[in-house]
Amino acid sequence: MAHWPNIVGPSALSGAVKKPLTKIEFEAGYTQSRPRATRSIERVSLGFDSMPKADLDQLLAFFEQQQGGAFSWTDPRTGTDKTMHFIVDEIPFQYISPGRYSVTLEMEEA
Repeated sequence: MAHWPNIVGPSALSGAVKKPLTKIEFEAGYTQSRPRATRSIERVSLGFDSMPKADLDQLLAFFEQQQGGAFSWTDPRTGTDKTMHFIVDEIPFQYISPGRYSVTLEMEEA
């Protein structure tokens, strides 16, 4: 399995944990619910405020190779490896200054 490229760390990281729920409403006005899945799935958004062009090139090449497939990513908050996949069709980037780019992307646990 491919591993996340060795590039500068994100300047921003946000996420959410998703665990689908099945809810049944009864005519008497009450509801019952239960988990629809046995495990939760974490979704992560990464932001890079000032990514060097060499790192951007490496990230875009990795995206081209791994989109649709799983890869290993080390969570900077916990230091644990997670199996992730991209959930976007594109990685937007913006020129900030000579050789520096702002980049955002989203991925989630596979």
